[in-house]
Amino acid sequence: MTVVLTGATGYLGSHALARLLAAGHEVIALVRGPEHRAHTRLLQALRATGEPLPAQPLAHCTTIRADLDQPRLGLDGKQFKRLADRMDTLWHLAGCTTLTGAPDMLQRTNVEGTRSLLDLAGASRHCRHVVHTGTAFVAGGRLHGTVHERDLDSSWGFLNAYERTKFDAERLVRAWALTHDVPVTVLRPSIVVGDRPTPAAAPRHPHAVIEAKAALLDRLPDLRRTASVRHVRVACRPGAVLNLVPVEFAVDAMVRLALREPGERLQVHHVVHPADTLVTDILDALSAATPRLRLHPVSTLPAKTALETQVHAGLEGYSAYFDLHRRYDRSSFDEAVGAELLRPSPLDPAYLTDTFTSLRRNKQPVAGGAAR
Repeated sequence: MTVVLTGATGYLGSHALARLLAAGHEVIALVRGPEHRAHTRLLQALRATGEPLPAQPLAHCTTIRADLDQPRLGLDGKQFKRLADRMDTLWHLAGCTTLTGAPDMLQRTNVEGTRSLLDLAGASRHCRHVVHTGTAFVAGGRLHGTVHERDLDSSWGFLNAYERTKFDAERLVRAWALTHDVPVTVLRPSIVVGDRPTPAAAPRHPHAVIEAKAALLDRLPDLRRTASVRHVRVACRPGAVLNLVPVEFAVDAMVRLALREPGERLQVHHVVHPADTLVTDILDALSAATPRLRLHPVSTLPAKTALETQVHAGLEGYSAYFDLHRRYDRSSFDEAVGAELLRPSPLDPAYLTDTFTSLRRNKQPVAGGAAR
């Protein structure tokens, strides 16, 4: 099978690429920037996953320079049609995931990029499956209750432009599915994390990004001048939860769903952990990862100290989710992959702390850059 894959140099995408290649599939990776640089970035990202790799990891992977921000992916008409006719499956994993990103940038990448990829699938004579990777956070500003896999409701509003654009992208995908005779699978992962040491230049999961910001905070002059621990309050609704999913489980499930024979024309699956994680446990893990800071959840925070202002700035975007009490239904997911056959590891305190210390535990940084 030939899979056209976007996002191969990202955190989740690199794990997916490793699994696809290990299963013997041909992969066409759509990449940004010059293709000779993309080859190096793909190798770096693959080696950082910890997945078993063949001696020549990219022997069955070709790269094509494409730009999600441009009509037809920046390709001319002949290139676009040639690419369309080479693929059996389109798997869209790329996107801008910056929670505080500029709305116009998020719109171009997440919405218009999805539109161009759907045009690619529509132009294909051989495409028999479109897999779109969205997010569980298309639920937007809904704080309570259970979000079902088929739900796509904007009445709650959105906490940021990222959620809004991922909602709009999924709406495009659903509309396309109604007018094309190609099965579509929408995958909605929650917050994907990992506990493996992360090379400095490798793609990062959200907790590794926060870790990098926390490391900067830990080096603030007013903290370095004293050996004492500083206590910082963080606004958090009592009992708030987030859904974190280990990358190994997420990519295993997503690859199974992407490669299985689709049943219905449109399927939507929440790729989430069966047990939510308390925000207080996440803050405890972040405290354990920052020796000079102790984070204390409080229900209200009318006035911040200077240090608290800096910590909140470091958590900007992520802390918007510290009020959530909602749950994600995964009935369709369990039926498709087998709830008893595929279970994620428990997210105990040690695992959570490791997700925030993956960068500093790495002993061998990889040279070069990495991006989604």
